Amino acid sequence: MFQTLSVLAILTELIVDLAVSVIAFVIVVSEYTYEIAQIVYTDRHNILAKVNQTRNDLGSYFVYAA
Repeated sequence: MFQTLSVLAILTELIVDLAVSVIAFVIVVSEYTYEIAQIVYTDRHNILAKVNQTRNDLGSYFVYAA
């Protein structure tokens, strides 16, 4: 009987620790995602210009010179 309670106590403790770890991980990842979204929104014009320039450079590699 005591062994069963001990195993259940250990499992409960592990599950609670895992749940707390998962919740902390989700909070940290969501904070990083929010910060990255702010940076991307602030620099969206510069990012768009760089992407367009890269696209044009890449496209020019596949055009034959006249």
